[in-house]
Amino acid sequence: MSVLKFYRDFGRRNWGLLACFYLLVNTVVSFQYYMTALKSRANTNWLILFVNEIPVWFLWLLVTPLILFLNFQFPWGEKQIKLKKLLTHLFISFVLVFCLSNIVLAGKLINMGYLDRWTLKAYFPYFGYRFLNDCFIFIFLSIIGQLLSSFEIRRQHEIRALQASLKNNQLNNQLTQAQLQALKLQLSPHFLFNTLNTISSLTMTGQKEHSVAVTQNLSAFLRRTLDFEGEQLVPLQKEIEFFDLYLQIEKARFPKRLQINKEISDDCYHLKVPNLILQPLVENAVKHGIGKTKAAGMIRLKIQRIDSWLNILLSNEGKILDKDWEYKLNVGLANTIERLDKIYGNTYIFQLKNKDDQTGVECILNIPL
Repeated sequence: MSVLKFYRDFGRRNWGLLACFYLLVNTVVSFQYYMTALKSRANTNWLILFVNEIPVWFLWLLVTPLILFLNFQFPWGEKQIKLKKLLTHLFISFVLVFCLSNIVLAGKLINMGYLDRWTLKAYFPYFGYRFLNDCFIFIFLSIIGQLLSSFEIRRQHEIRALQASLKNNQLNNQLTQAQLQALKLQLSPHFLFNTLNTISSLTMTGQKEHSVAVTQNLSAFLRRTLDFEGEQLVPLQKEIEFFDLYLQIEKARFPKRLQINKEISDDCYHLKVPNLILQPLVENAVKHGIGKTKAAGMIRLKIQRIDSWLNILLSNEGKILDKDWEYKLNVGLANTIERLDKIYGNTYIFQLKNKDDQTGVECILNIPL
């Protein structure tokens, strides 16, 4: 934040509080001067003293936001205060007080008509007193500024902690929704009917080994979904296992139509990815791609690490996207995009589009590591 912006945002309420504060200070100081004058039996008037001190405290009123700004920029409570930063703060403070003292003293001398009679030798003692007095005022205002700065820093930390907690709760809720969505898929009559029908057909045709394999895959698939993973990020290896279980079940339904091709770099399996991130993508590929055509179709999964990015490409052959597909996102995909927003902000890439040769759909997901 710049000094000018700080002044613009200072607010009428703060200016009003400062004005009342310096009005009170001027009243007290003028009264002290007046009492001192009475003790020395000097002929003076309190109102005149009050009016004469107004320019001094008006000047302090104008520079107080600058002093507060300096203390906001150079908080004393930092764990590690850099020497260069500290010296810069001290130098700016010295220059500011030095200029203020000279301006105030020169103004007083001009007001009394003494300036043209004064020499530097006579000026310095009065300047020393004035400078010391202004240093105490500056230190007092700096302490106030540091207290306000510490309060603001603490408030910002609390806000960030609250936002982080809220974000974490939202992510946990979305992860729960993703798991419930996956469970809904498995427990839906359509999914279970197709899977159980496949198991029944395999058993009746004497393919007992295949029937047992599908049953075991279904059991493992349901167990994986019910086995709640509270962490937002899991190793890619776990996601691939879940991916394989789902496709093995669907492969039993479409033994001749569904073809699977995976290209996963060995250095990617240990990398962390959002929990249940692949399931809604592959579900979408099977349901709207392979399931919508009678011809054989390929589902390809390619994952590789490029610099500090994990690039995931999932494509399927079959029906292409409609022009208004963005307005027809299912719950799984919509939740996936929202979770990615919460976890990575605007640092990830998600694209769902038709393949260049118009033979199917591809999903591109690039996430930072």
